Amino acid sequence: MTGLLKIIDTPTLPYDVLRLVFEEATRDDKRKAVKYALTSKLVCTWIESCLYSDVQLYSGRSLHNFLRTLQSSTKSKMFFATRVKSLAIAYDAQDFEWTARILRACSGVKILTMWAISSCRTPEVPSTTNVHIPARSCRIPYHMPLSVRPVHHCHDSLYETFASHLRPKHLAVLLDKPLYIHGMHNPSQPGLAPSMTPDFSLGIFSSLTHLSIVNRWTEWSTWVWSWSTASSTGGTLGLATSLKFLPRLTHLSLDIQVGKPLMTKELVHSSTVASPHFQRSQKLAEHLGMPLATILTSPELNPQLRVLLCIISFDANPHSTSQMIWEKTSHHVSILLSERQLHSFRNPHSGKNHSDSGLGDLRLVFAYDREPFKGREAGSSKVWGMWERAEEISRLQRRSDVVATYG
Repeated sequence: MTGLLKIIDTPTLPYDVLRLVFEEATRDDKRKAVKYALTSKLVCTWIESCLYSDVQLYSGRSLHNFLRTLQSSTKSKMFFATRVKSLAIAYDAQDFEWTARILRACSGVKILTMWAISSCRTPEVPSTTNVHIPARSCRIPYHMPLSVRPVHHCHDSLYETFASHLRPKHLAVLLDKPLYIHGMHNPSQPGLAPSMTPDFSLGIFSSLTHLSIVNRWTEWSTWVWSWSTASSTGGTLGLATSLKFLPRLTHLSLDIQVGKPLMTKELVHSSTVASPHFQRSQKLAEHLGMPLATILTSPELNPQLRVLLCIISFDANPHSTSQMIWEKTSHHVSILLSERQLHSFRNPHSGKNHSDSGLGDLRLVFAYDREPFKGREAGSSKVWGMWERAEEISRLQRRSDVVATYG
């Protein structure tokens, strides 16, 4: 009987092979992972490492259950901080404290997806000018007026988490008010409300190499992407010229949802008027040319930015749309580089990505996404494939000076 027990207790496979088997089984079906963990203490450690390495919270129930696990677990605080490598929160919990607790517990996360950032409306107060923000400060004092303060005073814990507790390398995010900072009123346009732009000086952005922004183009096209440019042109955020943001960013993607053009009776029966799609694409290019050019020529983002990926969706002719946006962007890039030379703002790295043939900045790549709501998490195979393909297209453009759109 003793000999039989020894045979049963002795594994027929090496431990490293057994671990690979259990980890693969856990990734294949996480619902059965709990049963696997009951096999032995050793297997339990293997399962937990794999089970918690990728946490996806897509519903209120999953978010609540994970928060309950954090609160009731007998494991040390460092367990979740070191084991959770990828975290996706795509459910609006309507409770910023829940989100803040989960993010603080998973502070070691390297791949983060945030599609639901709780926000709240606050009353507007009059703008105050000539307010100085200390250099290299991402925590702006609360006695500052709202016009230059981050919009976070109604949920300090969440803002503090973004500012100090997270250092992901890959981030897919729908930016919302807790990550925004107000601009000042523009004296040249007194009728317009103060602009709002993300506070890219927060700690959550400091280590990013890959950033996917899924906000609508009507939002990100109004943000300030270059503090130096804003300061030199008298922009609304010139007071924050000392801030340095996104210091390690190499890959940036932006969403462009085109939508269906409106077909009026006049356009249907007219043979001289351009097609609705052409008109819409032309207007879209006029709106996006300057923001994209500002990103590509930003002194803060050069020379480390390697790919600017524009993901087009809901478009009947994405190639035509991308071509128009490319042409407008190239035009504005040339203008901005010329202005930098005239004002002695030339960056030694700003011209090396600009095509001599007039094609424009060769880091700009377009992709067409047929399923924009599927597989867009920061660590998904779809997004990894997008980055790899974008780099390949960028290299192709450098060799052949041909604008390419994939998808």
